[in-house]
Amino acid sequence: MKIIDIDEKEKMIKVRVDNEDDLWEVYNILYKGDIVIGKTTREVKTQTSSWRRPVTLTILVEWVEMQPMTNRLRIHGTVIESPEDLEIKGKHHTINLEPGNTITVIKKESWNDLDLKRLKEAEKRTYINALISSIDNEDFAVARLTNSGLQIVYEEKLDLRLKNKDLSQEIEKRELEKVAKSLKKLFEDLKPNVIAVSGPSIYLEKLLNVLKENIKDTKIVAVETSYGGSAGLREALKKDALKEALKATETLQEQELMENFMYMIGKDLPVAYGFEPVEEAAARGAIDTLLIDRDIMNDPETRSKVVKIVEMVLATKGQVKVFTTNQDARFWLKNIGSIAAILRYKVF
Repeated sequence: MKIIDIDEKEKMIKVRVDNEDDLWEVYNILYKGDIVIGKTTREVKTQTSSWRRPVTLTILVEWVEMQPMTNRLRIHGTVIESPEDLEIKGKHHTINLEPGNTITVIKKESWNDLDLKRLKEAEKRTYINALISSIDNEDFAVARLTNSGLQIVYEEKLDLRLKNKDLSQEIEKRELEKVAKSLKKLFEDLKPNVIAVSGPSIYLEKLLNVLKENIKDTKIVAVETSYGGSAGLREALKKDALKEALKATETLQEQELMENFMYMIGKDLPVAYGFEPVEEAAARGAIDTLLIDRDIMNDPETRSKVVKIVEMVLATKGQVKVFTTNQDARFWLKNIGSIAAILRYKVF
């Protein structure tokens, strides 16, 4: 992402999105009532034909849609400025934002510190695109991990239980070659900068041997786990070998923060959760790390309360983390009120 222009007095930011993760960041800072200026196309009809005309429109945002595994962010709203000859003011239009596009966002009131911080961090962030696979004697799964989250892209049932000794090598070879070809195709289509294989050691080694014949001149990270399939993928994310290969990504940060928070609850260490306790802790300057689920920012009244808490936390040198990607971590956070905090000392 590139921040091209920023004018906080005019409540305006102009950004260029460079990849799919940047689309996710824009999605997370757009709200109903924002104004967006962007290039798009509009259908023009005559009595004999129709075509799509390139135009720059200004729309009042009504909703924003980001679909996983796509490279397009849909921004829908009412047209408030357009070329006069189109006569479409007041009508609805959807701007499709894609990598390489530039848009301008204007806030109705003002930019809050949380959203500004998010955009500036996105500009500095390293782009992660990894394929992680996991195999055991019955299951094989592959997921794509980017800064915007983990998405399972392939699952397969296997038969490596070797019931018939006479057929065991034939079955094993057939099954391993099948998953290796699937992984090779995903590798060619998605072009990851990291590829990892996980699972119990016996199956992990066998798959690695087959992969070396199919995917050459590429470093493959081996991660030993207790399980294969989707369970193995979740386990692999916790392993140091994979963390080192991936460095820091949003989904790993969210997982680790939430696991640490739940551990602290179990040990009766200083934490707070729910609006009133967190707000009180923030007012006392006791918050070290504030945890927020993104969905609570959708309601204008709730968002204004959250922004005030964020401002207090930042003013007292605390950290703020908005959960947007890791579904397990977000589920836990929502169950305790969608807002929580790790404290510097006990308040309650």
